[in-house]
Amino acid sequence: AAELYRRHIRHVPKKLRPLMQDFRDVEDRHVKRFRGLYAEITKRSQPHCFIPLWTARIAAYVLAPFGWKIIFRFECWVEKKAIEDYKAAMKWVTHPDVRRAIKETLKDEELHAPYLETLRAFCRDEEHHIDA
Repeated sequence: AAELYRRHIRHVPKKLRPLMQDFRDVEDRHVKRFRGLYAEITKRSQPHCFIPLWTARIAAYVLAPFGWKIIFRFECWVEKKAIEDYKAAMKWVTHPDVRRAIKETLKDEELHAPYLETLRAFCRDEEHHIDA
C-alpha cells in the first residue's frame, strides 16, 4: 500500500497530495512494525520478496492513465480490503505480540476512514463541476 501511495501521489490534485503522503507514512509505519516483529520473533531479518512491490508498481502504472478518480477508487478499495483482512487475521492469529501489532495497525487503518470519506466527497464534488 505504501508503494501505491508513493506512486500515485504525482497523479492526484495538488491539494490532496498531503493526504496521500499521510496515507503513505502510515503504511510505511505498518511495514516497519511488522518487519520488526518478524525479526524479533524469528531472530532473522525479513526475507526480501519483491513480488508485492512489483505488483504495486504495475498497478500504479496501469491506473495512472485513467486519472485520479480511478486512483482514489482503487485506494479506497485497498484500504477497505486491508481492514477486512486484519479483522479476519484476528480470528486465527494467537501470538500475543502479533495480535497486538494487528490491533495497532487496525486502529491506524480505521483512522483512515474519515480521510477516505474526504476523498469520496472530493470526487463527488469534482464530478459535479465536470458535469456542469
